[in-house]
Amino acid sequence: MNYFNAAKKVTQLVGKEVNKHTGTKTYSDKDKQQIAKATDAASSTDRDSKPLQVLIYTHNIRFDTKKLVDGEKPWSERKQGVIHLIKQATSNPNLPAIVSLQEVLHNQLQDILHGLGPDWTYFGVGRDNGDTHGEYSPILFNKQDWEPVFTKTFWLSETPSKPSKSWDAAFNRIVTNVILKNRKVQGRSTKVINMFNTHFDHRGKEARKQSALLIVKLMEEAPVGGGSGAGGKLVLTGDLNSDPNAEGYQTLANFLQESGVKAQKIEGERRTCTGFCNGGDGESIIDFIWTSQNVPILYHATQSQLCGGEEGYECLCSDHRPVIAIVEI
Repeated sequence: MNYFNAAKKVTQLVGKEVNKHTGTKTYSDKDKQQIAKATDAASSTDRDSKPLQVLIYTHNIRFDTKKLVDGEKPWSERKQGVIHLIKQATSNPNLPAIVSLQEVLHNQLQDILHGLGPDWTYFGVGRDNGDTHGEYSPILFNKQDWEPVFTKTFWLSETPSKPSKSWDAAFNRIVTNVILKNRKVQGRSTKVINMFNTHFDHRGKEARKQSALLIVKLMEEAPVGGGSGAGGKLVLTGDLNSDPNAEGYQTLANFLQESGVKAQKIEGERRTCTGFCNGGDGESIIDFIWTSQNVPILYHATQSQLCGGEEGYECLCSDHRPVIAIVEI
């Protein structure tokens, strides 16, 4: 199933709900032209080229706060663990990686980039002002592997082009969109992946549902490959604050496939939101990696967030576990 057939299918499945966002302004005409031009080469060669395996990594790292909950260590003690887990997961030089993070404040982003080294960069903005204030949902990548050909942030609201919230959301929420072209696959085998990273509202049930529908709209509208189907190389990561039985998850499941269900090989604990107490033995499944139907998912794992702290003792570097998947584009 190609990208546009999948988009047609989801419109039929969710019907009038998607149409609620018909008048919502998302990509500008300039955006659409830029996307189509930058990705046209990938669409023309996609069918004949050898698949490229890509590692996708997503982790809610817990924002830096002085108001620590039971069992939580300060960011100064957690940060090396967060960085170590990313380095460990992305260490294979033959497996290009893309890293999505949630609840990242500006100082945390700077710490992580410093720890990963000069080859790494990111796209993302703070949700409060579209600059450096508030939590980011950044997408990080190695500059030796990936070239960004399009970047944009949308607010999950009825006015997605500016900092805002809608429905019953408690806070501004965003989805980060980055289209990446692999630098090492050149010529007739150009590889492009369309990445989205998000963090749904923790209080607003209607906001979670409408956020999912808005992301579906964005996926329909991005003219990747000039409309020839390359847009199917699409991945969504994030903390949905929505378990598999809730509407936020179920809305996306009408359109995308979730790695924890559809991967050819699945390992690790299914639960992702753990808290800091009881050894991180929480109950919630709210962090996910999704792909469009024509992106094979080879592997899925939920990893431990236990890491070494100061003075030799161990701590949980976040109240969420990282989730990884290996996909083919």
